[in-house]
Amino acid sequence: MDDEIAAIERNKTWELTELPNGHKTIDMKWVYKTKLKETVARHDTIKLVIALTTQNSWPIFKLDVKSSFLHGDLSEQTAIRLVGTPTETSLKLVKDDNGRVVNNTLYKQIVGSLMYLTTTRPDITYVVNAICKFMERPKEMHLQPTKRILRYLQGTIDYGILYKKGEKSNLIGFTDSDYAGDQDDRKSTSGYVFMLGSGAVSWSSRKQLIVTLSTTEAELVAASACVCQAIWMRKFLEEAHFKQKGPTIIYCENSSTIKLSKNPILHGQSKYIDVQYHFLRDRVNYKEIDMVYCRSEDQIADIFTKALKLATFQKLRQML
Repeated sequence: MDDEIAAIERNKTWELTELPNGHKTIDMKWVYKTKLKETVARHDTIKLVIALTTQNSWPIFKLDVKSSFLHGDLSEQTAIRLVGTPTETSLKLVKDDNGRVVNNTLYKQIVGSLMYLTTTRPDITYVVNAICKFMERPKEMHLQPTKRILRYLQGTIDYGILYKKGEKSNLIGFTDSDYAGDQDDRKSTSGYVFMLGSGAVSWSSRKQLIVTLSTTEAELVAASACVCQAIWMRKFLEEAHFKQKGPTIIYCENSSTIKLSKNPILHGQSKYIDVQYHFLRDRVNYKEIDMVYCRSEDQIADIFTKALKLATFQKLRQML
């Protein structure tokens, strides 16, 4: 609160004056609760602007907002053994009702800080999304992989996203899913990433809302989420006078999903899946997106859906 008041005074948000005759004062108070429906800039918007600015050699002016969400500081110093990946390949996080309870506040502070860091570190997005599911009742088995992320970050503290001058402003996307990967409810994980020139500008790793019955259904749900993001980004780029020429290419490793996006084939699946199918096909027909096949080893979005072996992880991280 002190930091916010200092920021208000420093920015001269208001000035003290005498109350004019016939006017009433408006009470002001601090309300300590979760902020909802606040008007804030999307991180994707900021990264898009930075990418365009770098490519076109525009000047950047930074606005540092102190009065924002503040996470707790981690003041402890420990000997950290560095690791090559943010998570073990065999990691399977589940609810652990009988596990040892850990400090709930500390866990939330660490995870909250890591969530903020995913804005510029897409390589930890998948595992941070995984540990977020246990914020309310974290156990020892959830805290250990959280500490591993910190060890990984300690060894890669100077890593980031590189946007190069003079790159073309062509938007391309990658979509993938991990079928039935959640051990508790067997829901799949969707992942996507969009590249603009040399670097990633938008990415996501998120558990799907429904249980899908096949890898194709899981890929279809993931592709639909990716296409929604593509449409928003195309509109943003058009408003910024960087209208995309032709459809946005989205790479997918599932041939069946690509065929469904282009062929008018009806199927007897659930209404939710049917809606996803028609939405995806319409975007292809409108020439807004084009689903293109890519090999599994070249699927960048794979890093957002599952834990990977060291060599694969490093290869995909380099491609970001």
